[in-house]
Amino acid sequence: VQAFCSPLMEATGGRGADIVSNSLAGPLLHASWACVAPFGKIIEPGNHSFKIAFFGMDLFQIYLDNVMIYDSVIKRITELYNQGNIIPIRPVTLFEAHDIAEAFRYMQQGNPIGKINLRMPDGSCVPESDKEIICEHEAAGCHVQCVRGIVASPTHVRSAVSNCKRP
Repeated sequence: VQAFCSPLMEATGGRGADIVSNSLAGPLLHASWACVAPFGKIIEPGNHSFKIAFFGMDLFQIYLDNVMIYDSVIKRITELYNQGNIIPIRPVTLFEAHDIAEAFRYMQQGNPIGKINLRMPDGSCVPESDKEIICEHEAAGCHVQCVRGIVASPTHVRSAVSNCKRP
């Protein structure tokens, strides 16, 4: 595996390749992934592709690396959604959180179509240590609303503030 990656990584100054064509399996497949530059692409030719392309993006990493690109990507995704070009995945198969093993078995069958969701019990997103603080503030008359987001993101903070319930 080292003999596979080392020359490529050396030739690219440790960056990796922007595009890697892969038809390997096992350890060499993992080596192929290790040779991809940040935001690079792996192309896997084969007849199993059904004339489709799949692209995954780590939006958080894009945000950390370049906020302008992140904002541009989010704007474009929003435009596509508003135009009806991005639609919800159907059907949705719902599992309760305590049935997570069953959900994984279902997923590992290799042919589920749609989306698999886990329903978390109420309050499960709030760590026990934070529940005390929330209760104290509620007892003092505050309305407490839990939100998820990146505190360092002005967009996330603006969204959280604008979505807060008003007294």
